[in-house]
Amino acid sequence: MIAEPASPLSWAQEGPSNSPVIIAIHGWASNAQVWRELAKQLPEYGVLTLELPGFGITPCDNRLFNYNNFISAVSNAVSLAKQQWPACNARDFYLMGWSLGGQVAAEVAARIPDVIAGLITVASNPCFVEQPTWPRAMPASTYDAFSENFSAGAAKVVQRFHALQAHGAGEPRALRKTMQQYLPVLDSAQIPAWQATLAWLAFDARPAYAAYAKPQLHLLAGNDALVPANVPLGQYGEVQVIAGASHCLLLERSKAVARAVSVFIKTHCASAMDKNRVARSFSEAAADYDTFAQVQKTAAQSVARRALKSAINTGKVLDLGAGTGVLTNALAEQGASMIALDIAEGMLHVARSRAADSPPVNYLAADAEYLPLRDASIDGVVSSLAIQWCTNLPLLFAEIYRVLKPGGRAVIATLGPATLRELKLAWQAVDEAVHINAFASRSQVESAAGGAGFDVVIEQQLEQLKYPSLMPLLQALKGIGAHNSHALAPAGLMTRSKFQTLKNAYPSPDGGRGGEVVASYDIFYLELTK
Repeated sequence: MIAEPASPLSWAQEGPSNSPVIIAIHGWASNAQVWRELAKQLPEYGVLTLELPGFGITPCDNRLFNYNNFISAVSNAVSLAKQQWPACNARDFYLMGWSLGGQVAAEVAARIPDVIAGLITVASNPCFVEQPTWPRAMPASTYDAFSENFSAGAAKVVQRFHALQAHGAGEPRALRKTMQQYLPVLDSAQIPAWQATLAWLAFDARPAYAAYAKPQLHLLAGNDALVPANVPLGQYGEVQVIAGASHCLLLERSKAVARAVSVFIKTHCASAMDKNRVARSFSEAAADYDTFAQVQKTAAQSVARRALKSAINTGKVLDLGAGTGVLTNALAEQGASMIALDIAEGMLHVARSRAADSPPVNYLAADAEYLPLRDASIDGVVSSLAIQWCTNLPLLFAEIYRVLKPGGRAVIATLGPATLRELKLAWQAVDEAVHINAFASRSQVESAAGGAGFDVVIEQQLEQLKYPSLMPLLQALKGIGAHNSHALAPAGLMTRSKFQTLKNAYPSPDGGRGGEVVASYDIFYLELTK
């Protein structure tokens, strides 16, 4: 074990030397011991824990009761550990926070984004006290009464708080017994610290969540009595709701939390997408693509309407990820001189065969991240549900910016992290493998486009398709070539046993299992101006 006396970080487990490191921050009225059960479920990862000021057994500098001072201290400690601790060399850091710890983790991630590879929150809320623009939180009157009661009788308030944490659990008595092993008993000497950090719950961390433009996973509990399960975190990253769980899901459902965390980290690891596999899959599916591409057609039609509204129907227009040419032909018929670009030559072959009677189109087999076009040579760019297959969004948007003429515009539809969320959650009941490709968050997309120099307008819409059962959904995904192209995708065919587990775990719209299913598509519509 590494000894670092000057640091607030301590190892729960070091894990394999080349594995990612999870830095875990507990919530109010808790301490680092609460992570012990979860750490056992994540043996392939390093786990560093961090105590909120005054909640551990070591003396605390009173200056750290100040929220900003604590965030600064933690940010510095994490940066130093990354740079100087031998066991942290060349290992990715992920910040993970439970309850209030999630808010703290977000603030730290936003301050040192180059150090933190991803953010994970568990039963947390960016703003625990309701605001006019954030109603899904505790009423201000409830928070004020809680704070006043703590001042008058701290021990009883903490006891009540722990009871609320267990409320909604499947087996509340068993959970409360487990909580007694891990949650601290308030010592009178700690009251000032707990009182000071209680005030942190009133802070608004939404700017930090929005500013951190890297992968985020937000785990919520279906029966949480403290944080609503419908808190709108989808604008920041991926959201999963663990049904039937309480606020204390770290202890109640540690296996489910660990699996979600592991899949998230694997999904977003570096060089995760195999582009050759992407090109091959779409080429093989090209002939039957339009038969299955329901949401793709809807998105293409929306992009076409938005493009016409933005006057992207004159001059030379580039269609990135043109596929079978639906969007290309729509704009060509409106007078645009179209260039249809796709990484899958099979798609372009089908597009050519179906465009015989359309205005002339130039077809180009190329990677959107390395456009074989001159600077400032394109009047407009369109793209519909294609750029989610790109691996470097900053490079992609820099290329689009480069080829557009000054004042040029782009209209783009892409998929966000709530895409196929039902299927992803069902797969986690089967194994820890990566079955759904990574999708960038709204913050990541917006940051990459803005960083390239664009003025950005973004709209987020959720489309849902219904299928009579799971098998037609899987067949439709195969039919459009949307195979799992992740570098860590499992090899081999699905066994009958796995399919049955997947089918039983897939949520149905009416709350049952195994019947009609819904597939969600999280669509971002971007309008960019150079």
